[in-house]
Amino acid sequence: MSGHVPPLSPGSLPFKILLIFLQLRYTCPWITRYPGCVLPEIPRPWFLSRFGLVKTAFPLCEGTKDQARHPPALHGLRNDGEGWPSDPGRAWAAEALSWRAIALVPHLLLGTKEPGLSGVVGVSSRCEKACNPRMGNLALGRKLWADTTCGQNATELYCSYSENADLTCRQPKCDKCHAAQPHLAHLPAAMADSSFRFPRTWWQSAEDVHREKIQLDLEAEFYFTHLIMVFKSPRPAAMVLDRSQDFGKTWKPYKYFATNCSATFGLEDDVIKKGAICTSRYSNPFPCTGGEVIFRALSPPYDAENPYSAKVQEQLKITNLRVQLLKRQSCPCQRNDLTSKPQHFTHYAIYDFIVKGSCFCNGHADQCVPVDGFRPVKAPGAFHVVHGKCMCKHNTAGTHCQHCAPLYNDRPWEAADGKTGSPKECRTCKCNGHADACHFDINVWEASGNRSGGVCNDCQHNTEGQHCQRCKPGFYRDLRRPFSAPDACKIVQPLAKITDSRRKGENSTKKVCSCHPVGSAVLPFNSVTFCDPSNGDCPCKPGVAGPHCDRCMVGYWGFGDYGCRPCDCAGSCDPLTGDCISSSTDIDWYQEIPDFHSMHNKSEPAWEWEDEQGFSALRHSGKCECKEQVLGNSKAFCGMKYSYVIKIKILSAHDKGSHAEVNVKIKKVLKSTKLKILRGKRTLYPESWTNRGCTCPILNPGLEYLVAGHEDVRTGKLVVNMKSFVQHWKPALGRKVMDILKRKCK
Repeated sequence: MSGHVPPLSPGSLPFKILLIFLQLRYTCPWITRYPGCVLPEIPRPWFLSRFGLVKTAFPLCEGTKDQARHPPALHGLRNDGEGWPSDPGRAWAAEALSWRAIALVPHLLLGTKEPGLSGVVGVSSRCEKACNPRMGNLALGRKLWADTTCGQNATELYCSYSENADLTCRQPKCDKCHAAQPHLAHLPAAMADSSFRFPRTWWQSAEDVHREKIQLDLEAEFYFTHLIMVFKSPRPAAMVLDRSQDFGKTWKPYKYFATNCSATFGLEDDVIKKGAICTSRYSNPFPCTGGEVIFRALSPPYDAENPYSAKVQEQLKITNLRVQLLKRQSCPCQRNDLTSKPQHFTHYAIYDFIVKGSCFCNGHADQCVPVDGFRPVKAPGAFHVVHGKCMCKHNTAGTHCQHCAPLYNDRPWEAADGKTGSPKECRTCKCNGHADACHFDINVWEASGNRSGGVCNDCQHNTEGQHCQRCKPGFYRDLRRPFSAPDACKIVQPLAKITDSRRKGENSTKKVCSCHPVGSAVLPFNSVTFCDPSNGDCPCKPGVAGPHCDRCMVGYWGFGDYGCRPCDCAGSCDPLTGDCISSSTDIDWYQEIPDFHSMHNKSEPAWEWEDEQGFSALRHSGKCECKEQVLGNSKAFCGMKYSYVIKIKILSAHDKGSHAEVNVKIKKVLKSTKLKILRGKRTLYPESWTNRGCTCPILNPGLEYLVAGHEDVRTGKLVVNMKSFVQHWKPALGRKVMDILKRKCK
């Protein structure tokens, strides 16, 4: 079997696969999502489009400028940016970080390249310009540390309050904790599990602890973009977020949080002075449970910077992240009539600790692999570990692509330019094929007028010089051979010896491997595959299987230059497309998401869109191909056997870090089979969020839709996926669907 890849021809399977990839990649329009509107993205300079930087902070949606500046889904939020839930549910839109200020987030979230694409002959890598790996939760697969844990030495009793919408208290809930008993344990790892699959897991400190510390240690430098913390206990009255860039030797503060910045830390409050290092936005004890703390590492003036510049790197690079909880506070609604009995409300407790970031590659890679020796911590729901070793492009090398590859030092190494998109590739040295490495010499560079500075190392094949451009003394140039040939320089010797040596060279042969040129590993900085000479077995790239490395392993997909990528599914997936091979009813939804209730002080000024909390991953430029749905054949509609058909109004859409939730108001129930669905507020769960990395079908806040889909009977959740029928509501559409349900679907 030959390792040769046949050329693509129309009608061939590789050619068809290529067309599918190209259609998915290039025909899907980029859509910018904002609460209440969906707009085509306006053409803009390369950097602004790629990284989401927009000079105008707010797009003009349908309606007035004021409506665009204060979208309907956000009108219920306080101006202090609290993560208080606005009607109808937990308002993650309040946590949002604005597009203009968090330049890297959309690019990192979406990634820049499908690994399987580059393995197809004739298709160029999307990392031809400046690029960055996909963003994820850095806490997944890594150990979170805390000073104490509830029930660390013995069983402890704890209690907690939650408040009603009118700020009156509900009955306190009390329980026991013991770190050594799984059903009673609340360990630090619970903060880093899937908030979707395990919504009711949390870490809890020991009782009566006033100061506590939570720390995430990384195995390499990473780019950190933002932090989302969801508290089960009331948020602290004072806390500090620190980072280290030297593996914990020294620490620098990112942000101070306090109810009173000047009294606690002697600092100005960014609510009063924009850009201050302290904020009171996230220190209110309300809500007593479910309060969020949001921090983004990029803020003005960094939003106008090249994201790979030294200034931005200093702000984003971390090796460790630490949160110091300095002052505990109790729920203000705590009832006085219970003070006669011993109460146990003196714990810190956190549901989620989501550290968004990516592998740090200086703009020279879009894929990363595990750092040597790193083994991810096994944890429930931790499927998408962000690894720290870059698979470098642009002729660069190193864990972070921080220097040029050995034979590419003809000009000084540079990080890619995020503003212009210039990759700043390392350039090959002119060594005439007689050296494996070169080094950059600043004196040679300056002497050439900053055109060439490469000096070849250890010239081979009897050559010498800066470029291995001449034969060594005692050797002569054989004009019958190109100078790049290994035998271009011949030793001065009798003709008979020359003939003998030539014969010896011709008699040396090497066995040809039958390794697949895409799926098998190659020698560093060489395009030649190699195999075990004893049996012909080939070493495969990650996720690739077979003696010739010609297919993906089970549980992997996207055969390409970097091997195969893991399926984003609980089970297996299609090896070509990555689509999960499972039905919506096979999904383990575990427990219900806890209820959260709206609280809003109408006397306070309106919250501004451009402030710190204006981020939601549901509003990034989409890469999904969301097909327009048409109600055509009634037989096909009935054949889908939808469990429910409802008219809804979208109230809000939220990024939960690992999945999406859409809060809706059910205005009419046309069909309900397995579960009884009532009119009122409810939550939809777009299944495609976890499987595809985006929200299809598109559900925009403020609009009304007719939705037909399936239910998860075990949990009562309404699932929306690519098989669901979703269309903007029109009375005529409602009448037509009702007629089909009554007359045809029997």
